[in-house]
Amino acid sequence: MTNVHYLYYDRWIKATYRLLDYVVESARTWHEMPDYRKHGRLTYLGELGPNLSILQTGERAGKLSRSQIRQLRNLERLAKQAQGTIKVLSDDYEAQRGRPNDDN
Repeated sequence: MTNVHYLYYDRWIKATYRLLDYVVESARTWHEMPDYRKHGRLTYLGELGPNLSILQTGERAGKLSRSQIRQLRNLERLAKQAQGTIKVLSDDYEAQRGRPNDDN
């Protein structure tokens, strides 16, 4: 019987690509959104790090196929750009709310 762990990681790869698409969509429509929606989007966009961590753990465990490893490298590259965008959106949200940008 073959190892089917790759099916589990495909789900995380697809979810992370969708999340990155959501970053682009959020950046385009950010100033049109009400505060509650901005907060919800930032919460969802915060899942980028955990998604990548799951995939990196799978790679370290040797459970990703070559294709999935290529996709992971692409996601890591795109995530660096997306994290900058998320930071800008978060800073804008905090500035509009009139409070310092901290997690407390």
